[in-house]
Amino acid sequence: MKKNCIRALLGLAMTAIAFAASAQFEPSLYVGASYGKSHFTNGCSLGPAPCDKDRDTGGGFFAGLQLFSWLGLEAGWHSLGTLRVGGVDIKAKAVDLVGVLTVPVQGRFAAYLKGGVYHSDMKSDFGDVRKDAGTFGWGLQYNAGATGAIRAEYQRFARMGGKTLPDTTHVDMFTVGLLFRFH
Repeated sequence: MKKNCIRALLGLAMTAIAFAASAQFEPSLYVGASYGKSHFTNGCSLGPAPCDKDRDTGGGFFAGLQLFSWLGLEAGWHSLGTLRVGGVDIKAKAVDLVGVLTVPVQGRFAAYLKGGVYHSDMKSDFGDVRKDAGTFGWGLQYNAGATGAIRAEYQRFARMGGKTLPDTTHVDMFTVGLLFRFH
């Protein structure tokens, strides 16, 4: 009982410190773009051999609202690339809505975690497969000034597929991006 009380008080104190630190923060909007590599985990299990390509290039655009210095809300559109299995191309795209938790690391560097939901569309000659599921990621951000930043990030779109495609297909994105803030 005593340990739970101490933990609750510590959690409350940390929350109060975070809110006090963000009291001087003014919310801002931001937009950005990212580009990098995608990997379709278990992509080769989708069909007959040969599995010609389970890695591709991808990218996207995002926009967000930085509510506090440590919390933001972000929406994005992603082109996840093309998976080629058995001579059939499967193109994947997704839109997402995520919460972003940011922690300053050193100087202008910050680490962040993101998590939320996505809606995807995987298109091939055999039809479309649409799916709603969860996404998560993390990254490192260099704040180049008050209005811009550079990001390196990893994001997973979990359990893409369904219907004619197995649900075990995850799409991992490794990207570099630019972010522009509006104050």
